Amino acid sequence: PRVDHARGLSALTTVRASRAAARQRAGRAGREAPGVVYRCWAEAEDARLPRFPAPEIKVADLTAFALQAACWGDPDASGLALLDPPPGGAMTAARSVLEAVGAVDAAGRATARGTRLARLGLHPRLGRALLDAEELSADVSRRPASEAAASPGRSGARSPGPVSSPAKAPEP
Repeated sequence: PRVDHARGLSALTTVRASRAAARQRAGRAGREAPGVVYRCWAEAEDARLPRFPAPEIKVADLTAFALQAACWGDPDASGLALLDPPPGGAMTAARSVLEAVGAVDAAGRATARGTRLARLGLHPRLGRALLDAEELSADVSRRPASEAAASPGRSGARSPGPVSSPAKAPEP
C-alpha cells in the first residue's frame, strides 16, 4: 500500500517492478521444474527500472507506527535502530492524525486513549471509530428506557406520525 496524501489514507497502487523484484520472480519460474519467464516490457526498459524497490517506511502510512513509537516513549522514533529513518513529513502527518483522534498530546506522548487504540491492532482511525461506538453504546445503555422512548430524535428513530385508517375505495 502507498499513502495517498490527497486523502490521507493508504491505497493499493500499481507501480513499476524493480530490477531486483523482476529477477527474483524470474528465478521462481524455474524453481520446481523447468520454466519460462515472460516480461511485459522491452529489454531496453529493463535497464531503466529502479535497482531495488523503495523501502516500505518511505512509502507507507506511518500513523500506526507513530502511535507505537509514542507508546514506547519515543514519539519521533529517533531512538529506534532502523535501517531507514522515517521521513519527517510522513511522521508529521501521522502525528497530526494521532492528535486529531486523541491518541497523542501536543508533545506527541501517547494518551490513555492512544494506549487503548494501540492495543486494538487496527489503524488508529478505525480504532477511534470502535472506541467512539463503544462509548456511545455505553451512554445509550445507561439512559432509562422511558427517556429513550420519549426522545426519538436523539436515538435516531423516527416517529411514525399520526395513525389513520386506510381510505375506503368507492363502491361501483
